[in-house]
Amino acid sequence: MLLLQFEDDVVDICLKLLDMNPKCLKDAAMDFSARCNPIYVGRVVSAMINADGDRGILAGKWKPNGSQYTGGVAPTHWDDSVDILRHWRDSSYSPVKYGQCWVYAAVMCTVMRCLGIPCRVVTNFQSAHDTDKSLTIDKYCSDDGVQTKQSHDSVWNFHVWVEGWMKHPDLAAGSTYDGWQVLDPTPQEKSTGVYCCGPCPVKAILEGHTDLKYDGRSGLQRERRVFEEAVRRGNRTPFCGGAILPPTQTPTQTTQTPEVKLQITQTSMPINGRDLEMSLSLRSEHVTPRELSVRLVAQAMRYTGVADSQVWSDSENVRLQPRQEHKIPIRIPYYMYSTKMLDNNSLKISALVRDKQRPGEAYFTDEDFVLQSPKLTIEVSQRLYREIDR
Repeated sequence: MLLLQFEDDVVDICLKLLDMNPKCLKDAAMDFSARCNPIYVGRVVSAMINADGDRGILAGKWKPNGSQYTGGVAPTHWDDSVDILRHWRDSSYSPVKYGQCWVYAAVMCTVMRCLGIPCRVVTNFQSAHDTDKSLTIDKYCSDDGVQTKQSHDSVWNFHVWVEGWMKHPDLAAGSTYDGWQVLDPTPQEKSTGVYCCGPCPVKAILEGHTDLKYDGRSGLQRERRVFEEAVRRGNRTPFCGGAILPPTQTPTQTTQTPEVKLQITQTSMPINGRDLEMSLSLRSEHVTPRELSVRLVAQAMRYTGVADSQVWSDSENVRLQPRQEHKIPIRIPYYMYSTKMLDNNSLKISALVRDKQRPGEAYFTDEDFVLQSPKLTIEVSQRLYREIDR
């Protein structure tokens, strides 16, 4: 797999990809003269791996209808990036169906290596995507804690991109930003009007230098959730440390410990095929008992951080004693989540706690749980060994 870029006809396909990029079609002389610059080549390849807005290689699909990838191949079924490049060439350079982030990254890695630019594939878990440059990830929940409205911001449970090794003298004097550069061919948002991303220096990302060109973002991101009920009233009610703050208060103004602490933990390994067991822990910092209503919800989540469907819910009233921990067991039967997880691999468990004595006071937390596949053990009998020997 590491030497795919050296297979027959791959060089010709990669050069054809460069020739078909919109910049070359508009001004071939300018494009040809710029190909000595790996920064330029990286941006062109990043844009041409996806077929959004040009005659690029891959068409993406994240929400198949009935789990069917009609007219193409499911992203999970590809095992060779050269096959995809050849499909593109043999179909008169029509988009190959279908890709998702790991497919885009694999094809880009092959193309970059073929063109002489060192490249590696990078996998990241809990990958935040901030679309409005606010350095926050916004979520919207209904007044019972269900995530119903899709925000433009998202947290993917995993994402894959590539990094290329090159000099970056245009960003600073000397070799400050030379080295590994992030390039992401997955079409998420446009950069200078084109679906591409990078090359952004890894060093700049780690040090929070967000004022540089080539799509830099800070790795320091806060999460903000907003109740739809509060939005309808015209108030934006941010969460901080598990507590809902009054509309006039901002997270930076709050230094006190939340009055009710919430935590969801698993009590057994969440293995697909079994009932799921978890628990919600509540602890009050008040000096008097609290009368609380607890709403628990489980939702099947796509890997892009979008809720697919509701799996389970439950409600309970709790009398919480001062400075004592109270645990609520959570048990989700297999039959309730089995069919909902065919196209998803994680469950989001949400807990919304309201104070009956203070109607405007509520607390919220959620956790994502990735289901593990059961272990498969294969034992080969001695008789089979003898048959093979023959």
